[in-house]
Amino acid sequence: MANFANQPIWRNQKHEVIDIRYAPSDRTSFFVIARNPAFEKTEFDAFIASLQFHNDRNSLRSPLDRASERVSKKTFGTKVSPNDSPVSPERFSGYHTGWDFEIFPDELNHDVTVTAFCGGKVRLKESASGYGGLLVQECNIDSAPMTVVYGHLKLSSIAVKVGAYRAPGDEIGLLGDANSAETDGERKHLHFGLRKGTTVNNKGYVGTQAELSAWLDPKDYLE
Repeated sequence: MANFANQPIWRNQKHEVIDIRYAPSDRTSFFVIARNPAFEKTEFDAFIASLQFHNDRNSLRSPLDRASERVSKKTFGTKVSPNDSPVSPERFSGYHTGWDFEIFPDELNHDVTVTAFCGGKVRLKESASGYGGLLVQECNIDSAPMTVVYGHLKLSSIAVKVGAYRAPGDEIGLLGDANSAETDGERKHLHFGLRKGTTVNNKGYVGTQAELSAWLDPKDYLE
């Protein structure tokens, strides 16, 4: 090939290139990493070995410890109304878009840390009706973009800024206190939702099953 114009000399020499596929199921998305001939191969190999990618299911982490032991009063798709709900009193109506992780009795008056489920940037951090403290993260799992909703958080405990990257297992914040502004008057628990695509939508309930199809069942990812 002809030399690259107005480029460093090394660009016109032979150099080592490594392609790293984004996911086993996606052969069209990949990173191309080239080694400058002046860079020692042993250092380059160490750099390649140090890379971490958070875009597959093996990298996912539960947002709360001992997640499988926690009782969920509302699972994905649970239909509730003020007159028919596993929670009393009930303020909401519709199909539940996420999974509620309940606390253990001894956690009621203690800090409960919420960690990142996946690797991705923070898209939203705010106080929202029905949630109190809320954080939304954007991730890409198996080449499928999604947004992750973490609801009922103590907003002041969320140190991470919008636009910052959180890796799986990184701290997000603390659960808000029960029946306080931190949870918008709700019990102390984590609402955890996964939505297809990159559009931020923090709805905890939708009116129809057709609308529910835009959301993902967290159980399919956490197990």
